[in-house]
Amino acid sequence: MSRLAIALVAAALLLAPSMLVAVEPLYQQRPYDVVTLDANNGNSALKVQPLDMPVRRLPPSANRTGEIEIELLERPGERFRVAWFNITNLQFFEELVLAEAAPLVAQGKFDEAYEYYRFLETKYPQTAGLREAVENFLWQHSASEFKAGRFDQALALMVELHRRNPRRPNLNTAYGRVTVKLVENRLAAGNYRAARGLLKNLAQRYPDQAATSVAPFESQLQAKATALLVQARADLAANNLSAAHRAAMQVLEVWPAIAGGRELAQAIHAKYPVASVGVISPAPQPPLRPTDDWAALRAERLVYRFLAERTATGYLLPLGEIAKSEGNRGLTLALKPGLGWPDTNRPLSAQEVARCLVARADPGQAAFDAAWSDIFAGANVTGLSAVQIEFARLPVRVESLLTIPLWTSGAAVGGGPRISGLGPYRLAEETPVRTSFVAQTGYFAAQPGQPSEVEERAYADSAAALRALRRGEVSVLDRLSPWDVKRLVGNKDYVVRAYAFPTVHLLVPNPHQPLTANRTFRRALLYALDREGILRRGLLDGQAIAGCEVLSGPFPREVSGDDPHGYANNPQIKPRPYDPGTALVLSRLALDEVRAATGQKIDGQPALTLVHPPEPIARAACQSIARQLGTLDLQIVLREAPADAVPADYDLLYAELAMREPAVDAIRLLGPRGLTGSCSPAMLAALRELESAAEGRQAASQLHAIHRLAAGELPVIPLWQLVEHCAFHAGVQGFSAKPVSLYQDIESWRVPLRLPSE
Repeated sequence: MSRLAIALVAAALLLAPSMLVAVEPLYQQRPYDVVTLDANNGNSALKVQPLDMPVRRLPPSANRTGEIEIELLERPGERFRVAWFNITNLQFFEELVLAEAAPLVAQGKFDEAYEYYRFLETKYPQTAGLREAVENFLWQHSASEFKAGRFDQALALMVELHRRNPRRPNLNTAYGRVTVKLVENRLAAGNYRAARGLLKNLAQRYPDQAATSVAPFESQLQAKATALLVQARADLAANNLSAAHRAAMQVLEVWPAIAGGRELAQAIHAKYPVASVGVISPAPQPPLRPTDDWAALRAERLVYRFLAERTATGYLLPLGEIAKSEGNRGLTLALKPGLGWPDTNRPLSAQEVARCLVARADPGQAAFDAAWSDIFAGANVTGLSAVQIEFARLPVRVESLLTIPLWTSGAAVGGGPRISGLGPYRLAEETPVRTSFVAQTGYFAAQPGQPSEVEERAYADSAAALRALRRGEVSVLDRLSPWDVKRLVGNKDYVVRAYAFPTVHLLVPNPHQPLTANRTFRRALLYALDREGILRRGLLDGQAIAGCEVLSGPFPREVSGDDPHGYANNPQIKPRPYDPGTALVLSRLALDEVRAATGQKIDGQPALTLVHPPEPIARAACQSIARQLGTLDLQIVLREAPADAVPADYDLLYAELAMREPAVDAIRLLGPRGLTGSCSPAMLAALRELESAAEGRQAASQLHAIHRLAAGELPVIPLWQLVEHCAFHAGVQGFSAKPVSLYQDIESWRVPLRLPSE
């Protein structure tokens, strides 16, 4: 091809300035190189297919002889030969990308620039000048973050810069300055472990900073630890053991290497063992009424003892014996001798038991239970230690209704009466991050060696709690998120144990909202949810955990063959399949039905409020549910609220139910005063038949009928059941093989001291 022809082509494909302005970032475009010709060829800049050169750099001028073959980007398949002496410049694609990133760094657009450098380091790591450009990017970015007060981000960038070039000028000074800021913040927050870790890293990376930046903080920490050690010894001498334990553990948090610290902690723990438990949901004062709140169910066993307590295989009667009275309409409770209120010398009386039973049937009392009120007829005291309980009708599983705590009112605290339970512990301290339960003296079932104090530490999620378990901050984890179970299974240092009963997860539609009151719309919601996908891929993270199943109704399924809890589930009712097409049709039909029935004008995307507990499992599930319901042209607004503060204007409520005794829990869920807030005539009639069942098989048969009715009416939208797990260090002893709740056997716990690791 003649030089004139080449020039004509070049002129035709000259890169005008407007053509160089890319609509999208250069690294996202089809790669090309740029060949610039000499003045004889109009100084043309040609976009060409990437040149096939072993080393993608402009050769030295001495090596630029002969011709090279090029293929114009806009004329694929046509190849031309160009003499080297006609080429004044050659820019490779990666060099163009690198050049385009530089102004972004100068303008402080670091997120955009990062994508350029990430592309180059992945695709073209040998690009000339790339290493220096990335180092400059990290340096400028860290300086920007420091000026903005984002010290954690600034340090993370400096750590990466140190990894790449530890001798970069002035990096040691900048690294020390940002570390000082972070250490000051950590100390102010009481996070001594993190502060020590920052100082250690600084000293290791830059020993020259040890005297100026590290030593003053270390002296400060040692002085604080010494003062705490003196305080812990004084508390121990004064037999103020709870304070001594706390001070000794703080000594080891502040400066683990202090002389005598570990020995003192061991001595205090021998006299005052403390069980440190990691939780996701901090426990409030346990309520007196039945609840499905996970934290309340956990803590109530510490504060109260119940007339009847659920175990994996039946019921335990810790306070006395129960016998049926003549006529099959009553029970006699004979209290065990020697029962008394802890921390006092006052014995438990039959009159106080009767008072608690009556309060449970009174709608004006905090302990009110609608299911108990429906069957309770009265209580009479017979003698000093016996109570005769009369029923309008005696249910088959009356023990489940006798899961009643005994309590008494104490001195006023915080403007209200303090509720004192009959349990092994009392609530001593409650903060957003720590709840302390202290053993009650005079507790009737106390055992030597049981924890003198149970300290619950709250963490943001299961992963953070797992880290605390591994570091030794806690010895027990109350509840693992299902996706975290696999992280501990098979680790010989820890035990993972399944709870005896799975939790049942449901969506409860508000019967007082037009859309969710419509059965057709509830069916649409059910078909729109890929429940199997959310469970298997989302919550279980690909694991296979026996008993974690999608449900067809409100009752749990059997987890194993000897499992007593699955008797209410009707195996003939299968879960409805995921069918988004049917869901969309039903949703549009439901909107027409609501318009016709109410006269309301529903345009655009209806907004539904989905309320869920402030917990990781519910949060993750509801985020998936909201995305999937969006296919029905719905706006799903997520709102977090604890179980005792659900707003009245919700549309859907995500509920986690304990469901330990379906014969009773069915009424608490589906009855006229139950969680669903409404009850159809057919459902009410079915529940009344359940209440009159004479024996277990009849009750199970009726529950199967209720299951079938609930699957048709959809007063609740069934999701799945989850087998919950706790975990504890292998040194902890006394756990039940199948605990119903975490503290079921708290009197048998023996917890060795675990010293926090770095």
